[in-house]
Amino acid sequence: MQKALDNLLFVAFGVLGSAIVVTAQEMPEGFFGDIGAGAFPAFLGFGLLTSSVIGLTRNTINSSSSFQFKRAQLCAWITMVLLISSFIATWQLTGRFLLSLTGFLLLAFTIYRTDRSPNNLVLNLLVSLCLTAGAYWLFTLTLGVQFD
Repeated sequence: MQKALDNLLFVAFGVLGSAIVVTAQEMPEGFFGDIGAGAFPAFLGFGLLTSSVIGLTRNTINSSSSFQFKRAQLCAWITMVLLISSFIATWQLTGRFLLSLTGFLLLAFTIYRTDRSPNNLVLNLLVSLCLTAGAYWLFTLTLGVQFD
């Protein structure tokens, strides 16, 4: 019974991924050959579709019992979904992508690191700032996105 439900879930996520890819194809293209607004959603939809196909294939081939979430793992997933949602909401409300990204990364590193000593908090801040600088470099220099 559990395998049938898992397979149904994989198919549903595959359909969702396909719908995202199709919807992203209808978004306008960028100017002068830029990637356009639909590139990132299409990438995510294709990743969801690929993950669903891999999961469905592994679940069909593997005869052992399916994976079961433990309570701690489920709490970690819910926490991450809430963190990502708050990151997107903060970004949309304030318009400050880089500041929101730094806060999101700092919170995620701090929550998921078991040792919360002051040295690790400083390390979390430095890694968050470095990754934000990398995102700024990627978006500004490579993709031509201008931030306020």
